[in-house]
Amino acid sequence: MIAVLPTTTSTCLVVKFSGKIHGAEYRDLIGRVESTISAQPALSMVLIMQDLEFPDWDAINADAHFGLKDYRHLLRVAYVGDEMLTEWFIRLISPFTHAEERLFQPDQLDQAVRWASSSSG
Repeated sequence: MIAVLPTTTSTCLVVKFSGKIHGAEYRDLIGRVESTISAQPALSMVLIMQDLEFPDWDAINADAHFGLKDYRHLLRVAYVGDEMLTEWFIRLISPFTHAEERLFQPDQLDQAVRWASSSSG
């Protein structure tokens, strides 16, 4: 499941990922990111990762599309989650991205939003 949280602003998109992620909902999120980037090129994101399952193939393809096309437009990305997989993922992608990335623990959501928002705009 993907949910855009109410703490989202015009320059910082706050998104929660949990359970199994499906391609259609991931493409909806990408559409929102693309429309936000076209209106406001300075965008940061907070990605809350909680109890994730392996995504379906369509979501993996959508994520690859996002990584190649839109991720480069992000200023900062805060990953919120205490799972070792999240830290491993950040280390894996960081050489290929332009965004500043940082991992926060689940109890640090407010700090993650402040950090991600501080460079936007």
